[in-house]
Amino acid sequence: MPCPHCKITIIKRSNNESAVSAAAYQSGEKLFSEYDQEQKHYPYKNEVIHKEIMLPPHVPPEYADRNTLWNSAEAQEKQWNSQLARRFVLAIPREIPSEQHADLIRDYCREFFVSKGMIADFAIHDKGDGNPHAHILLTMRVMDEKGQWLPKCRKVYDLSENGERIRLPSGRWKCHKENTVDWNDQKYAEIWRQGWADTANRYLEANHRPERLDLRSYARQGIDKIPTVHMGPAACQMEKKGIQTSIGNLNRDISFGCGATGDVIDFVSRLHGIGSKEAALMLAQDFSIPYEDRKNTGKQPIRPRLRRESEEQKFKRMERHCFRVLSDYYHLLRRWKEEHAPRQPDEAWNPRFVEALQNMSRVEYLMDVLLSGELSERAALITGHGKEVRNLERRMAELTARDTAGSKEHGRKHRAAPER
Repeated sequence: MPCPHCKITIIKRSNNESAVSAAAYQSGEKLFSEYDQEQKHYPYKNEVIHKEIMLPPHVPPEYADRNTLWNSAEAQEKQWNSQLARRFVLAIPREIPSEQHADLIRDYCREFFVSKGMIADFAIHDKGDGNPHAHILLTMRVMDEKGQWLPKCRKVYDLSENGERIRLPSGRWKCHKENTVDWNDQKYAEIWRQGWADTANRYLEANHRPERLDLRSYARQGIDKIPTVHMGPAACQMEKKGIQTSIGNLNRDISFGCGATGDVIDFVSRLHGIGSKEAALMLAQDFSIPYEDRKNTGKQPIRPRLRRESEEQKFKRMERHCFRVLSDYYHLLRRWKEEHAPRQPDEAWNPRFVEALQNMSRVEYLMDVLLSGELSERAALITGHGKEVRNLERRMAELTARDTAGSKEHGRKHRAAPER
């Protein structure tokens, strides 16, 4: 049965990753990184049996040089959280003859990546231990015929009904960003995985092999089976030396328990010879599930340690939170402006109507910055208005609670009113 392994990741500068380093690793070459002025070399990578760079027809041939290609790609990315390259790791079916492996990967890259404008740098690794696999690095930008990297996105100005640009209170024109390519769309993960299965299966069929590669989950295949966890090279080496790993133990538990019936806690309890409570705690720790003792012991729930949040993840979380609060507040102001607008010329203005008039334009500007502003502008907004956003969130929660309580009181009085 061909190994259904197809891993897709993004090489990010925020994770201290480097496209030059990744290219050096998969190719086994010495590459010099101009970004950090270091030579990247992995001398123990002696299982590289083929390496190749595939260029779209219009790309200048000098980018077939690995050092030139990836240093140029990294130099184009200026941000601390830039996406530098897309990386694939594919398990090549052992049933396909080794002399066809390069053609297999070449056909896959040509059909799904190079034909779309990406540059593909791939290498095939095989130690002779029955685990042939391929590494593929893909560029994140399109390159023109002059060797210039094109923008990932472009600014598009919003137009009014009359076809004119819309000026914001800040003096800036209202705009949004559009991607120049859609390679980051989530739909492509499924397309690329299915494409790899189809390409590999064509080679299996051409070699008159009955096996077929299927990357769908067991559930989607209609197979009542628990999937094991990918171990990776480090865990595999430790297991070969007789050292048990947590991933290896988990896979052994899964393999043993695939035919078992009943509750998973009961199964783990019987398997390890422990009580139900200890089994539940073991599962909670292994799978990062909050565990709470049902008995009222007065103790806090036992919760697993959470992974530390990266700076990029923290920034994105704060950015989403700020935009959500501002968006909720903006819609609240719009509702107040409509509901509390004076109906008569001499009618006193409701304080909520006044607040809506005063703050709608400013909130709209802040939302515009979060949507289309530069990274430095967004960071300054989050830093400078963090306390204000928290106060807004607290105030809206209080208003919601007050309105809910008022509605319940009104409903209670209405139900208690005597019939006439």
